[in-house]
Amino acid sequence: MSTEKMRKEFEVAFTEEMVARCGEGYRSSVEFFFVEKEPDGEYSNPIAHAGWFGWRASRAPLLVDLPKPLPSGDYRMTVPFYKAADIIKALSAAGFEVKP
Repeated sequence: MSTEKMRKEFEVAFTEEMVARCGEGYRSSVEFFFVEKEPDGEYSNPIAHAGWFGWRASRAPLLVDLPKPLPSGDYRMTVPFYKAADIIKALSAAGFEVKP
């Protein structure tokens, strides 16, 4: 997803959340949070800046070290094979809850 698309989604979600909490009369004030930007493109408003930081961090790619794949026994197979228990163990070690 492009940064601009992510930024638009953030602004819409942030505005709707603030309006839900503070009332419709607060909408124009919240929308003004996004107008002024720093030279590096970051929001000048500290509330918008902090929200944008959290939004980006929550969407950062998650990396999990998977166990070594099992040999397939078929030289034509290019998709690695794993034991389900090993995958569950790796995900749990990374802090994920795994449904049985």
